[in-house]
Amino acid sequence: MDKQDSRFLQAVAICQSEFVDNLIYLARVFIPARQLVEKAMHNRIGSILIFDESNGSWKDHVLDLEIELNIDVPILYGVMYDKGRQQWSAVCMSGWDGEYSNRLSFPQKWRSLRDADLEKVTGISGAIFVHASSFIACHKTKDGIIQMVKKSIEIQKQEYEEVKKRFIKENEKNNQIQKSFWFSNVKVGFSIPNCLTLLRSISEQTNEFSRHENSKQFITYISNLDEDDEDDQISKDFLYELMMHIGEGMNSFQQEMLFVVNIIAERGSNQEFENKYYEFFNESGLQEKIMQILSRELNQLDDKMSQTEENHNQLIINLIQTISFINRNNELDQSQILQVFGNVFTNQFTKFISTLKDYQQQLKDSNQDVNDQDEEIPFESEMKDVTRSLKALSGLAIQSYNNEYIVNDLKLHEIIAQLLHINCDPKIHCQQCFRLPDSKSTQELQGAVYSTLAELSNIVVVCKYVQKTHNVHDHIAPIIFQASVNRYGTNNNNNNRLDIQQSSSSSSSSNTFIPSMPLISDTLYFLKSLILLNISLYQRIASTTGFGKALVQLTRFERLNHQGLKFDRGTSEIRNKSNWCLYQYISFKKEGIIQTMIKDWQMIRAEIEGVGIAGGSEEENSVVISDSLTNIGSLFLTLIFGSFSFPYSPILNHSIEEDIEQYGGIDEIETHSFHTRDMKMDNVDSWGV
Repeated sequence: MDKQDSRFLQAVAICQSEFVDNLIYLARVFIPARQLVEKAMHNRIGSILIFDESNGSWKDHVLDLEIELNIDVPILYGVMYDKGRQQWSAVCMSGWDGEYSNRLSFPQKWRSLRDADLEKVTGISGAIFVHASSFIACHKTKDGIIQMVKKSIEIQKQEYEEVKKRFIKENEKNNQIQKSFWFSNVKVGFSIPNCLTLLRSISEQTNEFSRHENSKQFITYISNLDEDDEDDQISKDFLYELMMHIGEGMNSFQQEMLFVVNIIAERGSNQEFENKYYEFFNESGLQEKIMQILSRELNQLDDKMSQTEENHNQLIINLIQTISFINRNNELDQSQILQVFGNVFTNQFTKFISTLKDYQQQLKDSNQDVNDQDEEIPFESEMKDVTRSLKALSGLAIQSYNNEYIVNDLKLHEIIAQLLHINCDPKIHCQQCFRLPDSKSTQELQGAVYSTLAELSNIVVVCKYVQKTHNVHDHIAPIIFQASVNRYGTNNNNNNRLDIQQSSSSSSSSNTFIPSMPLISDTLYFLKSLILLNISLYQRIASTTGFGKALVQLTRFERLNHQGLKFDRGTSEIRNKSNWCLYQYISFKKEGIIQTMIKDWQMIRAEIEGVGIAGGSEEENSVVISDSLTNIGSLFLTLIFGSFSFPYSPILNHSIEEDIEQYGGIDEIETHSFHTRDMKMDNVDSWGV
């Protein structure tokens, strides 16, 4: 037997061993465990499963059984007996964002504590241990561990409410998937087909009603794709197949497929630079096809009416959104196309503002408050569509030529800026306020307004306009304050909490308003764009009581709270953008501000935490680490070399050195001295070398 044959037989033996091991696991562990989990489900205590007999692979069956048994509360913990250690353990149920996320982790204050220290914090005698990542807790007795779990839920009521909302949403999504056609008609063996297979299955159906229903299911499927699945399934071949089924975009099925393209284009544009599927759209011919359909639709309108009246149909708006998403950060080939896009967006935004004014008048006439409205916003569909258009326009505005045309010729910023007044802080008594229920859709709209104006603010005239005409500072400050002091801001760790005092004109009067992570991120991006080009706004923001401390606090945003890759990516983006804003403060080199940053805002302490390795800050994002190092280094350079308005200050320089030494910064910074530009997988440029 030659060497090649011998290696082949070794490979076969390895595959056989792996297959047999997996088969034995399924037969002896996985399948029997389902019966035990189902029994525990029937005997559960609220959100707690009790396993007296076994502690096998229970998590693998919870998701399916929650749906099958119509469980109305999320399972949060599994309690079981550890025979080896002769103690009881409670393990968190995995979250929806990956196997290392938890639905509800044990409280932050319990983490890493043991025995007497843990008993003191929990108030529960017999408590043994809570893991540093808070996924498991241990107690001497069964009753004690159940008591610990119940207390964990009790003291995290707000987090628990968020988990319940997510549980309902995920169940609705799973129910839709399980009821949909691909689980019954398209599923082959044990594998779920990809987008391409599903699309072909729909197109082969002859019954118009069934095809329409399955198209709606397909739109839901595409909308709910995880990012990893999205990158695996969205290919040039799939987009080419979509183009073939779109045809001329005339009938309802073809237009539903055009909306699928809209969703894919929007998802592809959710990154910093160009659309990640840009090449696929062009190589498949899909962008050219959409332009042809748009051209036909526009030609069918009367030329005079199309330029002056609000008569653009939904198909035209969707097509323009799609092309804008595809061409994120790209200059459109013809100014005529940009003019048409601008007119459509102008008409859509103007009409929506009119809708908002009518809604405010209805509330006033009926003497109602938006918080009394239990039903959905009557124009929510229109609001979501405006949000998509704003996001599409934001992507176009990145490119300087598009930006200048949108601002100088179309003056779209003057229309969009009116939407800054959605849910203004009551304390500023804004006369232009549009009061809406504080829903997810509302916050998404606010975020889209901020991100679009952030791109347009690259032109100085926009910065001056939103400051002078719309008092932009007082409208964004409350979001920064709330983000820094509510449950998001400081990892619930009082040792890191700064004393933030809000100014009377900028503090939020509502303790119930909790800005979402995307809204916080978009607000910070807008703030950075504003202070970059506007020295007077920069000085006003810097002098606002507590504002600088709030920015510093956000550099710590949820650093110790890990709930899966998507959550971690969102929190690190906020820490990153907070550092951007602080860097702008440094770059202006104003002595009074630099002095305040060091002495009052305690910025050095926060930045050292951002680069902490030995201190255990758990910062894992290389961009955040790099930005923290950059800010520390920039402060040093500013103090050493000074500027025309800021002479060398040995006292401040000594103050920074003392802070670095006090908070262990020398070791933390030196830890990063191994980073070099030659390390291909490492983006951290070390200021500590």
